[in-house]
Amino acid sequence: KYARAYESAREIADQVIYVGEHAHRSKASQADRDSGRFIELRTPKEVSDHLRRTAAPGELILLKSSSSLHLERLALAWIRDVKCWIPACGKKEGCQTCGLFEVPFEEHREFVKKRRNDR
Repeated sequence: KYARAYESAREIADQVIYVGEHAHRSKASQADRDSGRFIELRTPKEVSDHLRRTAAPGELILLKSSSSLHLERLALAWIRDVKCWIPACGKKEGCQTCGLFEVPFEEHREFVKKRRNDR
C-alpha cells in the first residue's frame, strides 16, 4: 500500500515526503532518496520546518496521512502560530475543532482547566 502510493505520487510529483513511523515502507529507491525526490521525516513538525525552508510561491503541496498525525497543522502553521506539535495526540477531532493548536500539548490540560475556571 505504501509502495504503491509512492510509485503513483512519484509519477506526478517533483518531491514526495512520507511522515511517520511507517515512512520507511515507501520502498523508495536509494537514488530517489539521494536526489531528494523522496524524503522521509518522522514528525509533522519536521515536515513543517522542511516546507518552511523549501516551499516556493505558487507551488502545489498535497498532504496525505493518517488522521492521527493531524497534518492540518502544516497548513495552519502558514497563517497561525502552531505550538502543538506532538506527533499523535490521540484526539479524533481535527486541530481546528479542538482549538488548542496554539498551545503546547503539554500545557493543554492546564489551559483547558484555567479556561473553564475563567467562565
